[in-house]
Amino acid sequence: MTLLSAAISAFEVRARRLAQLKEGRPVQADVTPSLKKTKVQIDPAPMLTGVLQNSAMGKQLQLAILRAGLVWRPSEFITISVFALLAGYMIGWGAGHRSMPLAIVTALVGAALPYVYVKVKQGQRQARMTAQIPDMLDILSASLRAGHSFLSGVQVVVSQMPPPLSDEFERVVQEVRFGASLHNALAELVLRTENYDMELIISAVQTQLSVGGNLAEILDKIGSMIRDRVRLAGEIGAATAEGRFSAMILVGMPFLLAFLVNSISPGYLLPLVTETYGQMMLGAAAVLMVVGMLIIRSMLDVDL
Repeated sequence: MTLLSAAISAFEVRARRLAQLKEGRPVQADVTPSLKKTKVQIDPAPMLTGVLQNSAMGKQLQLAILRAGLVWRPSEFITISVFALLAGYMIGWGAGHRSMPLAIVTALVGAALPYVYVKVKQGQRQARMTAQIPDMLDILSASLRAGHSFLSGVQVVVSQMPPPLSDEFERVVQEVRFGASLHNALAELVLRTENYDMELIISAVQTQLSVGGNLAEILDKIGSMIRDRVRLAGEIGAATAEGRFSAMILVGMPFLLAFLVNSISPGYLLPLVTETYGQMMLGAAAVLMVVGMLIIRSMLDVDL
């Protein structure tokens, strides 16, 4: 029965395509239901999207979202930030027994959470991209040595590498197919990634494509240099691990002590939340903690 139903289905498809050919209509491949678009993304703020599309702020926000590898619209990011601000305000208002200063602080924290999330995603994507670049250079160099063009080598990278590099180079290929020049497509790649290694590679590629030369050899040298820099960064990270661990202890210790004191003597720290002077002390402590974190980070931050 299974073979019979399959044969009948194939016969019906063949008959339909023959009928389309006789009527002069183009024959299109059947699209399976799984490939059809079943979900339509609705813009939560179409008017805001229209305003942001023509503004410098909207373009910068869209670029930051692309660098994070997210598929949000700028209007969606702003909508999420507004909802997070309102949620933080209500949480602070309820937890602080209608305390306006605490509600304002929690509202600002809530509004900052989407931005922090985007920055974290950017950092994670940059780390994955930096780790993939040496292998990408090996594939591209081998493709060039085999006699392929640079764009063909990019297509090999798209097929062999995982995201995010494959996504970025696939976009380059698509832009070239739609009529953009390779130079402009690569310049947009540098703008989207904001990666120092990628900027160095694209600069070398654009120079070699303009004046000629052995591009495969240049890519091999750049790959070797990037590997040495990544190895040195790992050694520096191991040497500064003690400092980062000390920073984590210093940041977490006040919260741990507050939890222990509240467990031993419930209500002892309640004036810090309900009284005006207590809220001022909490705000000053939070500011000092942030300043200390920034100082420790600046001491441990090493640019390579």
